[in-house]
Amino acid sequence: MDGPLRTCVVCRLTAQARDLIRITWPPAAAYPVVGLGKVHVVGGRGAWVHPELSCVSGLGTERLSRALRRTVTVSQVEDVVAVLSQDRCALISDK
Repeated sequence: MDGPLRTCVVCRLTAQARDLIRITWPPAAAYPVVGLGKVHVVGGRGAWVHPELSCVSGLGTERLSRALRRTVTVSQVEDVVAVLSQDRCALISDK
């Protein structure tokens, strides 16, 4: 075993944490934070997603709200998807 296993909130498949992107919502923050680079830097409740277009585009308010245990709005989900879809997130594949 190479590290902890996490479950993608979209496809529900498990993978090594290092192979997923972590979305967190720190207690004092107004918006969720995307952990690009797959580093566990920001504390708080986390949601994990595969770095694949099919999983990133499948994020929704219900899935993120359940995983983060907070109410997530449509605009917040759109912001997260936009960050994950930007060219600086070259880890996302077209799978």
